[in-house]
Amino acid sequence: MGLHPSEGLITGKNLAAGPFHVSFKELVMTSLFGDFFASHTEQPMGDNLEIAVSQKNINYAIGYNAANKKMLSRKFKNVRFQADDSLSGLQYRIDMGAQAATD
Repeated sequence: MGLHPSEGLITGKNLAAGPFHVSFKELVMTSLFGDFFASHTEQPMGDNLEIAVSQKNINYAIGYNAANKKMLSRKFKNVRFQADDSLSGLQYRIDMGAQAATD
């Protein structure tokens, strides 16, 4: 998805028209996961939230500049993301009754 960020695109020298962002895919995936999570957490149940996603999508789930984690932290006291190898593609699992992590 998107274009390879060559120097000409980054500087704008070879850009004909339209928007360009070096992290376009990450922005789109962040928004997609953010919409998923927001629709399933409209009515928080408890202080703790745990979200499991595939290892491949863990960064997208957390979000560009941690946007999804920040959004969820406004609703829940403790937000934790974890990779789960049994999940693939855009699959995710949400547990609003998760115990707080003790590090």
